[in-house]
Amino acid sequence: SKLEEYGDLVALAGVVKFPVRIKCATLAWHGLEEALKKKTSQQENPHC
Repeated sequence: SKLEEYGDLVALAGVVKFPVRIKCATLAWHGLEEALKKKTSQQENPHC
């Protein structure tokens, strides 16, 4: 089914009903994104 293709993202679908909770629901993703950016930056500039 189409829902199975989205896997865990389906769990976030209910957040749409509560816009003030979107930031809370996506906080872990934003943290991961920042960590990956930092890691990439450190690899590109190892002396910083």
